[in-house]
Amino acid sequence: MASLFAVRKAEQQKNAAALKALDFTPPAVSKPSSTASTATTKTKSTVPKKRPAPKRELPPREPTRARSTRMAAATGQQRTDEEIQAIAEANVKEEEEEKERLRIAKHGSRALEALTGVTGSLETQQLQEEFERLANYVADTTKQPVSPAKPSPSKTRRGASGSPQKAGGATGLGSANVDTKAPQKIVKSVKHRATVKIIPDRIYSMLVFAGDKKGHIGLWDATNAGTLISAATNGSIRDAAKNDNEDEEEEEEVLTPDRGHHYHWQGHLQNTVSQLKLAPNDPHKLYSSSYDCTLRCRDFTKDVDYEIMDLDRFDESEALVHSFDFTPSGRVLYAVDNNGGMVRRDLRQKMEKAERWYIDRAKVGCISINPANENMAVTAHLKKEMKLWDLRKFTTSAQETSLEDQMDEALLASYSYRNACSSAYFDWTGTKILSTCYDDYLRSKSIPTMSPTRMHSPDSKGVPDLQSGTLIRGRPNPWSRPSNLRPRSDMTVKVFGRYVSVFRAQWIHSPLIPSSFTIGNMKRYLDVYSADGTNIAHLADEMITAVPAVTAAHPTLGQARLYGGSASGKISFFKQVE
Repeated sequence: MASLFAVRKAEQQKNAAALKALDFTPPAVSKPSSTASTATTKTKSTVPKKRPAPKRELPPREPTRARSTRMAAATGQQRTDEEIQAIAEANVKEEEEEKERLRIAKHGSRALEALTGVTGSLETQQLQEEFERLANYVADTTKQPVSPAKPSPSKTRRGASGSPQKAGGATGLGSANVDTKAPQKIVKSVKHRATVKIIPDRIYSMLVFAGDKKGHIGLWDATNAGTLISAATNGSIRDAAKNDNEDEEEEEEVLTPDRGHHYHWQGHLQNTVSQLKLAPNDPHKLYSSSYDCTLRCRDFTKDVDYEIMDLDRFDESEALVHSFDFTPSGRVLYAVDNNGGMVRRDLRQKMEKAERWYIDRAKVGCISINPANENMAVTAHLKKEMKLWDLRKFTTSAQETSLEDQMDEALLASYSYRNACSSAYFDWTGTKILSTCYDDYLRSKSIPTMSPTRMHSPDSKGVPDLQSGTLIRGRPNPWSRPSNLRPRSDMTVKVFGRYVSVFRAQWIHSPLIPSSFTIGNMKRYLDVYSADGTNIAHLADEMITAVPAVTAAHPTLGQARLYGGSASGKISFFKQVE
């Protein structure tokens, strides 16, 4: 065994010497991998290596200079303050420019411009022509003013106080009987004529002019609304259906109801138009109030409207105007706001001469001036009250008089409700007050004539003497409870809803339907009531798809014309059929 190893070793040495003589170096033997147990071998990756990014040459470094640390900090701070000041000045300038733009848009005069956005709405030129036509119509009608029918002298009699009193409740003095047969006969002939969308958003106020929640004012010429005309004339598509067996017969003309003409424009700056009125002494001027704290006037004879009242100058907390009314002469205007203020403006004086008094600490939602006595007004309050005022007592400056002093001096009477009172209006005789309340009840109050001798009790509340035009005051005790106008059988029919405009019962001033009023209903019809609470009519139609919460009636035409406006911007028109 040992000899075998010796022989092998000798051969190896011999081979090594031969290779050395040939100058041959054998390759190095690599060590086996730890994963050599696997039969597979790994191949080299063919992905080329990324080229190294070129080195960027840095700019030559400035030589270091010796500087004062204190001075360097001061210079840096000064530069920062200048930048901050420049930014602040730029922001202030931008805010001032925006405020000025909004001020001009809110308070400045505007040119008349018809807006689009409602199907069938006409253009500015046609709107201007419509205003010219209205101005000419007003000029013609004011030459022979239309007034409510007056009874003949033979039908007058003496009241309890010895003063003359007209029969049939024409002045409302002492007459408890209300004739409901004549109004019922007239209203029964009233039929739905048309429903047209004339304004983009929810209607809050209406005259056949309508104001919505975004400051738009719409005008609808409903003179021929409901009249059947050809479909081609009305801009509709004619019915092309034919009877195949009668090819030679001419196609029958399709008649569709006329929708009238309607327009709308931007009356206020993106805020609710709360009320619209025509001045009694100047009916070619349309006045509007808004939640932008202003009142504006649109003259049909001119191409611009202008501001007549700005409540921002009295109250910086946005005194939203909810209601306004004129004295019978039309020269003085009163407005109430959501901060409890009442503003008086004599239209013969400059706007800066307007005065404001506080009559409540909360919202006053409505004001109505007595048409028979311009010194008396009734207001509806959020704090569940209706109040009667002597306007002559509002003479001192608001800064010099407290709310309590005004209440003692000017308050004639008050009545408390279970819920907020949304509206209170005098009728055209000035002897009845119609109020609407959030308890779903309507209430009427008659104001009788009282002489000082009849006020036998010191606790009796003073009431107006309409014959002499004086106001008799006593202690401020509540009135006797007004009569409820919601009959028992109809108590469950609510007149208020959450998603509709505020319900406000409105007197009908037409002589054809005296002592009557209208109000919308949650069942999507328009109610007509007499002053004693008798329901005269429910006006409805399948075309009325929304609650007509805002109502109005034409005051002078020889035909009964009633209107209802909804939150969809549509107005429904009811007219007496001849």
